[in-house]
Amino acid sequence: MPHRFTARAAVVGDRAGTVVPDAVVDVEDGLISWVGPAGDAPPLGDAELVELPGALLPGLVNTHSHAAMVLFRGQGEGLPSIAGWRRSCGRGRPGSPPTTSRSR
Repeated sequence: MPHRFTARAAVVGDRAGTVVPDAVVDVEDGLISWVGPAGDAPPLGDAELVELPGALLPGLVNTHSHAAMVLFRGQGEGLPSIAGWRRSCGRGRPGSPPTTSRSR
């Protein structure tokens, strides 16, 4: 079933940094078929209307991942906490100089 998403704006993501106010994004078979101002949108047809309160970022896929960090899982067992480590380096108090092995 096709869907029509409406929002206050759509951030297109092109090199020009286009932002379409009062935007419509049409999706058919999981693919974006149209993006533009509501006044220029094609007829709704049998699409399900989904009204959104904010901005749309059509096509944006959040690929942020920490999957590589799985390799380090458990490597910090038995080590002091970050706060303890920062204190041992002299970074626990604002304005305190870092401690080196020579100044200990």
